[in-house]
Amino acid sequence: MLSVFLFGILTGLDNFQLSSALGLSGIPWRRKWLVVSIFAFFEMVMPVVGVLLGNGMKLAVDKVAPWLAASLLLVVGLSLLVRSLRNKREMDFLSKGWLVVPLAFLMSLDNLAAGVGLGANAASVVMSALAMGLSAVSLCILGLFVGDKVRRFVPTRIEMVTGCWLIGLAICKIVLE
Repeated sequence: MLSVFLFGILTGLDNFQLSSALGLSGIPWRRKWLVVSIFAFFEMVMPVVGVLLGNGMKLAVDKVAPWLAASLLLVVGLSLLVRSLRNKREMDFLSKGWLVVPLAFLMSLDNLAAGVGLGANAASVVMSALAMGLSAVSLCILGLFVGDKVRRFVPTRIEMVTGCWLIGLAICKIVLE
């Protein structure tokens, strides 16, 4: 089970990166808990879905998911950067509405592929999904906390920093694939 938890930490690092960007945006803690809940849901459900779908879906997801995630991060990052350059200082579109749902979904697609492996290894799917979800939630909370702390030290033009951070994440996803 320790190996599954450690694997959950590895697959949850993208959640840490994204949640730290959301933490930079200054969203209130009540909204942050909603973000954590949405991320937790997808991180725990996707391994189970992966087991149910099997290897055929894994091949399709492995090819498409990184590009979809990178595209959405790039669009959000560029939008923040453009808004910052136009002196529109609000980042409400990051914290309001349901933009976080597709972000959480795309960030959890690696867990879908992991679920296929869990099924092949006959691991306890429910316990594995819980372990992966717990590690992802921990990293998400840590990312929101770190982003919020960094925001306090760089209060001016933080939307520009957040936009550049998200663009950097998108570029890393593209380059590393």
